[in-house]
Amino acid sequence: MSLGPPLHPDEIVYRRIAARSADDAQWIDENCRVDANAFRPNSGDADGLSLTRASSPEVAAAGGRLGKEYYIVAIRVGDLINVPVCEDSPTHALIPNMTYNARKTDAVREAMEQLSQKCSVVSGPYPGTVDVE
Repeated sequence: MSLGPPLHPDEIVYRRIAARSADDAQWIDENCRVDANAFRPNSGDADGLSLTRASSPEVAAAGGRLGKEYYIVAIRVGDLINVPVCEDSPTHALIPNMTYNARKTDAVREAMEQLSQKCSVVSGPYPGTVDVE
């Protein structure tokens, strides 16, 4: 895996959180605070925690699977301390040290807490639009 450079500190990136998972686990409270477990790397995060680079929360959600709904959490890259966010493509970024295999480490737990505390906006749920067969 070859990642691009770190993102600009003022860039806003988005994390898609499946609405059903968030609702079932109560990851988002009535004050829109997000539980750290919403940022736990899942099996799709083999190369790092996946983040979306998009012009809006709605556009970020649209990259999710058709038939599912997503809450969108906005994070300003510069608000994160010692949590590198690197370019993966024009529409995707990764936090490379937050992989599925490392999900139980102290470093990942600390990053999850920081993401929970630093996320600025929760919006949605919005529908995904990608048809995956």
